[in-house]
Formats: sequence, structure tokens, C-alpha cells
Amino acid sequence: MIEISRLESIFSIYQPASELSRWRSGALDGPVSVELNSLLTLGLEWWERSDGVFNPLVGTLTDRWRRAEAEQIVPSPDELADLAGSIREPSYAVAVDGPRPTRDCSTLNFNALAKGLLIDLAVDAVTADYDLRTLVVNIGGDLLHRGEGASAVHVEDPRRPYDNASPVDTVHISNAGLATSGLTKRGVRIAGRWFSHVIDPRNGWPVDQIASASVICPSAAIADVVATIASVLPPTDSLNVIASLPDPCGCLVVTPDGSAMTNHVWDAARPQPSRGPLAD
Repeated sequence: MIEISRLESIFSIYQPASELSRWRSGALDGPVSVELNSLLTLGLEWWERSDGVFNPLVGTLTDRWRRAEAEQIVPSPDELADLAGSIREPSYAVAVDGPRPTRDCSTLNFNALAKGLLIDLAVDAVTADYDLRTLVVNIGGDLLHRGEGASAVHVEDPRRPYDNASPVDTVHISNAGLATSGLTKRGVRIAGRWFSHVIDPRNGWPVDQIASASVICPSAAIADVVATIASVLPPTDSLNVIASLPDPCGCLVVTPDGSAMTNHVWDAARPQPSRGPLAD
């Protein structure tokens, strides 16, 4: 889709010429685009709203754990605490005249938000130009449904991430986004011990208390960022955070032993069993 490619040229951190890459490095001349302003504004809002559980500077910690894997030495708690402290405060501010760096922004990474926002904006653009009854966009597991009816979504079992494995759950989503954050596919192995790629930016340590977190929200962007938050917090804390959101969001948290916790919004999205004819 042309619109998705255009948005990627704004949000990507892997394209040196993208607008976000140039803004991070200070090479962008003039004001940012409406789309990048939306990403930076939403990112800062959730950085502050989550008390740092969502932190676009977490790449600093990810890089340290990658180096630890190369060296095969687990970082010390003191070093991780210092690194976590160095990224605790936001590195930019958003004002009426646009976002501005307050310190080094070169490592900002919005991957836990940008894909969902890209989907939202692309769908908005398409539905504005075409009269569509139903539209579903799925990019790497983050998806958005708009229009009539509902889409059945099978949630991968994080303990058996195979194409032919049975899903851990199935939900129907209608005019909503769904995102999943999992801990099983990526990570580092140090001295025989596996560490997740999901890191708690508040202390620098990889988390291991859940296997995956799936979230249904009114938009793909919010589903994306809330799934990231839910993959860091303990399950009960995640459900409490989601219950405090102004819009109803569903959540499924799967722990490493296969236990699942859900809230009432998620339960209501499950397919309802069909009723047979009433007996005389």
C-alpha cells in the first residue's frame, strides 16, 4: 500500500533518511510533519502516563544486554540500575510549536507504538478516499478492523509458536485494534541462561513473569503500546492499568506455565456458542 510506505518513510528508525531518523539526529530542518508530531506526542503521553514502563529509550538497555551476550557475562545490578536511571526522564518535550529535544534523542525507538499508529493512519486515509464496508489491516500481528461485522483473530500460543499449533484463544474484534507482545521468540542466552528481549526500563532487567500479552483497544496504536506495558508489569498490575483507561480495552495475559488471565472486555470478545433449537 502506498500510504503504508509513505508512513514508513516518516516513522522508520531503520531508514537513515526517514523523518524520525533525521529528527533524532538533529538533521531535520523546519517543523515536523503532522504524522511525526502525532507519534512524538503520543509517545511522550504514554511515557509519562505509564511512569516509565513504556520508555522509547529502552534501546540503551537492549544494547547492553546484546553486549552481555557477546561477552557471556550478565551485567551487574548496579550497572543496570545506573543505566535505567539515565533514561528515566523523557529526552524531549512537546510544545505548541512542535516537539523539541531536551537532551540526546539519537537512541529513541518507538517500535512499540509506531506500527500501531501507522496502521491507524493508513486505515484513516483509505476509508477517507474509498467507501468500504469493511477493512482489516494486519501488519506483523498488529491489526485493525474498521466497518461492518467482525473479524475472528486467533492468538498464538506463546509456548508453541508454530504455524500448525492450536491458538491459545480466539476473539472477534469489531472497529478495534489488537496487538500482542510476546517474550518467547527473541532474547539473549548468557552462560546457559535465557533472558527475554522484553526489558523493564525501570530497573534494566529482562522480564520473565509472562509469556505474552494481547490487548484489544479502540485503536491499533493504543493496543500496541498497552500490550508492551502489559508485557512488563505483573499480570494483576496490567489488568488494573487497563481497567483505569478511559476507553474499554480487553486483555489476555499468558504466564510461562500456561495460565491465562483475562478481563471482562476480552471475555466478551470471545465467540459466543451457538444455541440449538429450543426443546418443546
